Amino acid sequence: MSLATSPSQIIPRHLLRTTRVALDRPWIPWCILGLSLRLILMPTTMHNDTVWMPWMAFKMVEGHWNIYQYLNDVYGDQTLHPVVWAPYMPLYYVVTAAWTGLLKVLGVVDVGQWSFSSRGWIIPGFLRSIFWMKLLYLPFDGAIGWSLSRLVPQERRGIVWSLWSLMPVTLVSAYMVGQNDLMPTLFVVLATLVGTQALTARQDVTRYRHQCDLAALVLALGAAFKSYPLLLVLPFALVLGRRSLDVVRFVVVGTLPFAAVVTPFLSSRAFRLGALTNPEAMRIASAIPTLGPMGISPFMVGYTAVVGFLVYQRFSGEAIHLELPTLVFLILGLVFATSNWPFYWLVWLAPFFIWSVARASGTWVLVAGYVLVFLIWTWNWGNRASSALFSPIYPAAVMTPAISDLVNHFYPWVQIIVLAQSAFVGLLICNAIVLLRGEVSTGGRPRLMLTSSTFLTLFVAWNVISFLPAIVLH
Repeated sequence: MSLATSPSQIIPRHLLRTTRVALDRPWIPWCILGLSLRLILMPTTMHNDTVWMPWMAFKMVEGHWNIYQYLNDVYGDQTLHPVVWAPYMPLYYVVTAAWTGLLKVLGVVDVGQWSFSSRGWIIPGFLRSIFWMKLLYLPFDGAIGWSLSRLVPQERRGIVWSLWSLMPVTLVSAYMVGQNDLMPTLFVVLATLVGTQALTARQDVTRYRHQCDLAALVLALGAAFKSYPLLLVLPFALVLGRRSLDVVRFVVVGTLPFAAVVTPFLSSRAFRLGALTNPEAMRIASAIPTLGPMGISPFMVGYTAVVGFLVYQRFSGEAIHLELPTLVFLILGLVFATSNWPFYWLVWLAPFFIWSVARASGTWVLVAGYVLVFLIWTWNWGNRASSALFSPIYPAAVMTPAISDLVNHFYPWVQIIVLAQSAFVGLLICNAIVLLRGEVSTGGRPRLMLTSSTFLTLFVAWNVISFLPAIVLH
């Protein structure tokens, strides 16, 4: 037997072939790194929402299908203020209930054994439980990456996958805090993809109508998780509809399924006040009282301007040359430019940040700015969105002063937030201008390395700064 053995004699050929393909695609290692970070963060970090929302959803498994009213009946109006306990649309709780029910059947996690008191949560198999609660988001996460990559040419899909894998907004919101915004975000990205495909199939009337109906239906399903996709129904209808009847049809298909989901709950006061007119979501319509006779909502001004322009183009006979991802960027950008938003909402816009980089490579600098503002904005929520996230592996972290409190000794924290948010709005305006100009630029491997490493550096730096006070002060 020869001592010189070739690799193909030791390693199966298909494995060697897969390895060579991976080495020829420099974005794959970044994706593997992103997946590894998710798997590490899932059992080692948590926020109260990580377990609170699944605990409520499990009430459906126990037979309480209207959890809004059930929670209000059992715990009183503390479920509505100062913080709404069940602020999301029914489909989120249905999906989460199905997931927790499956875990119970499989004997992995039994949410029914969880309990809480003024001293905190009592959860058997704590680290295992928070891992499985966050695992639910992973399929939505991967589906967003796939849908997003299909919105760009083949040669730019690598940059989309690598940046989505390392997007700090997603890592913090979904896999550290345990927020569910990936769920409705998937439906918005998917509707954008289907709608874009419909625009290319206008000559095939049957296919075009089917894809328009599908895009509308997907938006409606997304709204059944969180209601913000409803903001996109009318703008999408105006861009996709060939005739006025098509516009009406899109609006009907994009709203009726949502109405069908929420109608059984409308008799519940807790649902109407806590979910349907959730105070956090209502901030979008906040008005500036010093403008106009009764105040003016900046968001409604911008939203009406966008919709009005689309209506004008339709009735003037002009062709609407506006890509759907750009339209989504404009509408959601208005939300973040004009309202007081919780940091985890930025997941809604994160895929379209990445799409803008694939569209015009220079916008990666703007996206890095968004990420930086997002990370600073998390510290405005106290230690529960920074050092306390590490409590599963370092319980003393919950007693650590917030970053904002530490900074206040040297400089007013509120001033930093005002400056950061103002810069954020400026970046949104700049990015919108770039996208509206319709320019397309390309980039190669240096751009992949630069942008991916920038995202990774920002995320690591945020974790170090967030966790450092827990080590130094304890």
